[in-house]
Amino acid sequence: MSYNPSGNGSRHAPPGAAPAAPGRGLAVERVYEALRERVIRGELLPGMHLVEAELTAEHGVSRVTVRDALRRLAADELVELIPHRGVRVRRLTPRDVEELYVAREAIECVAARLAANGPREILAELREIHDEARALTPGRDQVRLTRLTVRFHQTIARMSGNRMLHAILVRLNTQMIGYQLLSSVDAGCIAAAHRDHAAILAALARRDGARAEHAMRAHIAGTRDALTQAIAPGAVAQDPRAKATRTPRQTAGRKGRQRWE
Repeated sequence: MSYNPSGNGSRHAPPGAAPAAPGRGLAVERVYEALRERVIRGELLPGMHLVEAELTAEHGVSRVTVRDALRRLAADELVELIPHRGVRVRRLTPRDVEELYVAREAIECVAARLAANGPREILAELREIHDEARALTPGRDQVRLTRLTVRFHQTIARMSGNRMLHAILVRLNTQMIGYQLLSSVDAGCIAAAHRDHAAILAALARRDGARAEHAMRAHIAGTRDALTQAIAPGAVAQDPRAKATRTPRQTAGRKGRQRWE
């Protein structure tokens, strides 16, 4: 198979791909969307291998269809081709994290400043998300916590009224959500994130754009540091879904933990 991981994130077929027949094109779209959603929802974590034969059986499609869907995921930079080993969910390097967080800081700080003058009904939605996240049990609800965190940040971008900022943030979060999931296991980091979100909410409630921007900048710096530690060489990540989803090439670490290849 040949994958092109440097695409622009479009949901159309990558350049150079052979056009699919209408029926197969629909099947490719279905498999692509299903796998993409599983990555976004944190069900497929960074480093997990995607086995072509298993995907073929799971979705009831041909191998060609699976390969086309994987090629599109590679164009979105959600999976990567590992020579002689197949396809796995993309793993970020420390440099990837640094570059993504530089982009996140630029996007989210502007969004927070603009959101201070945004609709009050969206502010109420943000409070609900924040309250729901704080009510979760630390160490047991990482998947839901991560999804709520992503919603919180994307809702601020939506509150800014700038559709381009929102679209860019959605793309950045798509590449990072698996890592955010892995880093949401430390109670101290979770408590710090809740405090940061409360500070951002307070600034938005006062319509103080400068303070909202400052609070967001401090929050992004803190989450960047936590994520950098989570992907440090030799780090062992706890699988927050316990045994809900396993893959053949996932290797066991100490009891209750998994080391992702």
